[in-house]
Amino acid sequence: MDTTNKNADISCYLNKFFFLLSAISPVVYAIDWLFLTIAGLAISSLILSIVYGAKGVSKSKRSFLNSLIGSREEHIYDLMIGFVGVVVNYATGNEHMIFLWLFLFSFAVIGLIYPKRL
Repeated sequence: MDTTNKNADISCYLNKFFFLLSAISPVVYAIDWLFLTIAGLAISSLILSIVYGAKGVSKSKRSFLNSLIGSREEHIYDLMIGFVGVVVNYATGNEHMIFLWLFLFSFAVIGLIYPKRL
């Protein structure tokens, strides 16, 4: 694997890590130190994802776009993260964020039904 694919893969998985941390953050909202730790990790992973994404775009746009579209395995990860986000936000009474997680969940389902690579 060349460095372009590696940068794109790192960026993709950092995005998934950001979404996972964002999905579980309402559970730990009452515990200040844990919430701040999760929020810091989420922001750090988002910043690193942007950096690795910019490096990937500068080297090869096609490889970067393929990493954004994702593979079947990545769509399953998105499906699970979206489901966790819906359940956690519904359980904590955070109804306005459920739509974001339903959006992620529906895009994962669409990606599983219609896989496409560039």
